[in-house]
Amino acid sequence: QFRSDGDFTLGTDVMAQLREHWSGERIDDEQTTRIIASTWEHSGVLIDPHTAVGIGAAVTCRRDASVPVVCLATAHPAKFPDAVEAATGIRPELPPRLDDLFERPERCTVLPNSIAALEGHIDAALLGVTP
Repeated sequence: QFRSDGDFTLGTDVMAQLREHWSGERIDDEQTTRIIASTWEHSGVLIDPHTAVGIGAAVTCRRDASVPVVCLATAHPAKFPDAVEAATGIRPELPPRLDDLFERPERCTVLPNSIAALEGHIDAALLGVTP
C-alpha cells in the first residue's frame, strides 16, 4: 500500500504491540523555554533547546517514576544563545575550543542504506582512519 499510495495504516493489534515498548511525544517552543528555565533554576545547568525537548519528552512519557531516566545533551547551549538567553536571562558563551564553531565548515557523510556501511564508518571514525 505504501508504494502505491504513499501511506499505510497500522492495525490496532500492531499499534498495541508498538505502544508496549515505544512512545512518542512533542514539545512546543513554549514548553521548551520552560524546560530550559526550570532546568537552570533547579540544577544550575544550562541546556540547549534540543536537550530540553528530550528531557520534556522523557518526563512526559515516563511510565514509572521509580525508574531513572538518563537524557544526553545534544549540543552546547551556546550553539543556541538566543533561546537560552530568552529562557534564563543568561547568554551562554562558547568555550574557547569552540570559538570558531560558526565559521567551521559543516560536515556531512552520506552512507549507503546498509548496516555494514554504517558499522564500517563508525569503526573507521573510532580508529581515526578514512573508510
